[in-house]
Amino acid sequence: MAIGPGKYDGACSQVRFTTDADAVVLIVIGGKHGSGFSVQCRSDMALDLAVLLRKLADDIDADKR
Repeated sequence: MAIGPGKYDGACSQVRFTTDADAVVLIVIGGKHGSGFSVQCRSDMALDLAVLLRKLADDIDADKR
């Protein structure tokens, strides 16, 4: 996981505060600042986040087949 703010960190913060979420993963493809991502979560959630993202990637791969 990248450390430090990404190019979409402001938008990610806005979503996190608006939704009162513990974690937000924002993935942007073809945005006005190009493609990128921003993640905000508590440090104790990083492992759970990795598991969730791996499952998401597996589901996308399975859907393509």
